[in-house]
Amino acid sequence: MRAWLIPIASASLCLVACAALQGPAAENPKVIPWVPTRDTYHPNEITSPRVLLSSVEAPSAIKATVAQVEPLLLPRAIPAGSDAYVAANRSRFNVTYVSKAAGQRVFVSVGTTDQPPLGPHSAVSTTTFRETVARYGVDDPSLAGSYRSLMSTEPGTWTTPVPATGIPYFLSATGMSDAQFWQLAGSMDVIPWPPALTPCASADLAAVYGGGMGATGHIINSVLLANTGRAACSLQGTPQLSLMAPD
Repeated sequence: MRAWLIPIASASLCLVACAALQGPAAENPKVIPWVPTRDTYHPNEITSPRVLLSSVEAPSAIKATVAQVEPLLLPRAIPAGSDAYVAANRSRFNVTYVSKAAGQRVFVSVGTTDQPPLGPHSAVSTTTFRETVARYGVDDPSLAGSYRSLMSTEPGTWTTPVPATGIPYFLSATGMSDAQFWQLAGSMDVIPWPPALTPCASADLAAVYGGGMGATGHIINSVLLANTGRAACSLQGTPQLSLMAPD
């Protein structure tokens, strides 16, 4: 027996007496009126799977994938040794950093336009952040490591029509004090391009036999160039090789 899961749009079905309504719904008891409600907060709106990377690898992976957002920002003050769970496509990304130590967790995203709901003791304020007005929320100010979030905007370009206020950026963290959170937020900066590789030195290159085949009646052999140096390097152009048959 198969069970089918049917998605329902973000709206609440209002089952009220039709006599309390006006218009066609009041005159026709078969009409069920719908009342729209606020969209549910989805921290991961990207359909691509999340990839586990180190906090050092995450910026380069995001930079290489998200080609339609400029500028791309990430905080530099991520807790050392954190794991990074990255989901990204060409127009948005989100990344969750999980610290191996103090139970700290950091979330950064582009494209989140709804701040998640906070608790009954929460405090929300507006503040200037990176020369724009941002919204800062604390779930419970009486707890030092309470959930904190900052919704801000950044002038730039985006595939989705950019709101007048700018590209929406969202930053949140748990397990951090107020001072630690603002140190994290203050470290938000443009992701740099990876440094260019230096050209390979000829002394570090070795010709390696890459195998051969003769299934088509023609013998084809391949020769590969292996980098024997300690660092990665770049190789451009067409190699000049001389093949000599033994006597």
